[in-house]
Amino acid sequence: MKMTVSRDKPVAADAVVVLAGRGMLEMDLGQALAEAGFTMMQGFPRGGLAQALIVDTEALDRRSSAMVRRHAKAGVPVMMITDDESAALRITGLKTACFRKPLVSDVVVATMKRLLAAG
Repeated sequence: MKMTVSRDKPVAADAVVVLAGRGMLEMDLGQALAEAGFTMMQGFPRGGLAQALIVDTEALDRRSSAMVRRHAKAGVPVMMITDDESAALRITGLKTACFRKPLVSDVVVATMKRLLAAG
């Protein structure tokens, strides 16, 4: 998946970046996020930070990994979809919420909401 950067759009206060290599997974996460009151972005905001990230490690390249790391170091909650938790640690540099496939999108969103509430 090629990384995109949203241009000339303000970052919505409820913006959640979703990087997932499979369309069905993105659709499922997008629906769960919308039901929870969040806006899904399929790319990183230019000049700002998203409220949270949901990232499938299979969809990452070098540039998008660097953007995930930047967000994580700024304190943005990151949920990683991966079979290898050590890969998530290498990407973010921090302990991260990890989920294995197949996953339940509502559980991912509930975890994200809990992390956001914890600040």
